[in-house]
Amino acid sequence: MAEATLDRSVLDRYRDLGDDGSPDIVREIVETYLEDLPARTRAIVDAVSSGNAKEFHREAHNLKGSSASIGAVALATICSELETIGREDLTSPAQPHLAALRNEVERVRESLADLLAEISIA
Repeated sequence: MAEATLDRSVLDRYRDLGDDGSPDIVREIVETYLEDLPARTRAIVDAVSSGNAKEFHREAHNLKGSSASIGAVALATICSELETIGREDLTSPAQPHLAALRNEVERVRESLADLLAEISIA
């Protein structure tokens, strides 16, 4: 069974941290993540394309952390696999993983857009 695209309980914890349970903090976190997501994804792809394993490792690590922090579990898992490849000072084995990365990024983007729409209605 495939991992869920988004574990909403992670974002629920942020909302619970707020004084009034308002979804504003969740909205802010999600919007910031979505603003950064294209550049982070592009940085990984560019580092692989240029053969820069150090940059590739760093960018995969960064996207893994930010994805895990918003509950994008499957994307964090893909980034973890990519991070391991980069840590071994390699980039060519990452090539087949890039399609999975792009696909999951799109799924996460859609799930978070749906979440933002729900928050706006609430």
